[in-house]
Amino acid sequence: MDYGALANSDLLTDFGFCVPDNQFDYVRVKYQHPTLSLNVKDYLKEEISVNLKRSGFNFELLTYLRLCFKEVQDEYEKELRVLEEMNAILSGLRDKIQALLSKEVFADTSKHPLLIFAKIYQEEQLKIVNAQISLIEQVHEHKFAEVEAYSATMKEYASQIKEFQRTSKK
Repeated sequence: MDYGALANSDLLTDFGFCVPDNQFDYVRVKYQHPTLSLNVKDYLKEEISVNLKRSGFNFELLTYLRLCFKEVQDEYEKELRVLEEMNAILSGLRDKIQALLSKEVFADTSKHPLLIFAKIYQEEQLKIVNAQISLIEQVHEHKFAEVEAYSATMKEYASQIKEFQRTSKK
């Protein structure tokens, strides 16, 4: 039987089961930036609700966060803030899912066989959140390496200019 391209939340609510490693699964995230400035509120929704998948960033969430930090002039600093905010959102969600999974009700699913699907659902949500956090860490490391390389190049360039100025005065 083929149930189609359904996320685990749909499978669980409509059919009473869910599937590990479901390629169509996602985590629904609602987010409201705590301190939106007045000029940003004019064109930005107060709250955003997006679906996060295992791979790739959600473009709508990235755009929303970039607009939240619109007043940050330095593009690198803005991107770092976006990554940090995404990491904070996901870390909070990860902690909530882990707390839920640690509840006694999930300790022995043999007493209530249908609980196994609720547990699978939460575990799959946790996998998606952890994959997103890992992606953020990879991007952050890459950006940091780029800045370090750029900084080293600029230091070398500044050193060459100083050396040229020193030798040209002679």
